[in-house]
Amino acid sequence: MNTEKLQPNLYLIASMIVALAVIRVLFPNMEAATSGFTFLGAIALFGGALFQNRFVAYIVPVAVIFLSDLAINKLGYKSDFFYSGWQYTYIAFILMAIVARLIMKKVTVSKIIVAGIATTLVHWIFLEVVYWAFGGIDVTTQKPLSADFAGLVQSHIQALPYEWKTLVGTLLYSFVLFGVYEIIRLKKPKLAYAQK
Repeated sequence: MNTEKLQPNLYLIASMIVALAVIRVLFPNMEAATSGFTFLGAIALFGGALFQNRFVAYIVPVAVIFLSDLAINKLGYKSDFFYSGWQYTYIAFILMAIVARLIMKKVTVSKIIVAGIATTLVHWIFLEVVYWAFGGIDVTTQKPLSADFAGLVQSHIQALPYEWKTLVGTLLYSFVLFGVYEIIRLKKPKLAYAQK
């Protein structure tokens, strides 16, 4: 992949993110079947890394995820869109885009891996702190998690299987997104990365 600083085409990046959102709306049961193995983290990473404008980098990926959630809800696939604490999920995606932007100054395989791991860690740590703080349940006992450090640790431990799938999905789909972008960029030289 190109190691020059990023100055990519806004419409191509947005189109690729929207295409994934459309796939998500057309195949909504895919997320339930894979339980966390989705491309939502990759959308946040890809958009956060490639959009030039900070506001666009943080808002567009999250807005696309939000709009696809609304479409899925409107089509009747999901009836619990506004579940308790739903807004924190979107904050987690914004945080993922911020981390991707900080790490992905250049596109390289190693940076994609590091950003994928870092963004998933941010997602995991943030959402589990929120889950614990708002009285989350211990999945083994079905009782509220203790309001101490042990409860916080338990919250993070029980989320590990889900976050593992999130990490694998984020990495896999990030490589697909960046790979497709690179193929298009090579076929269309006008979309080449340019030095700032």
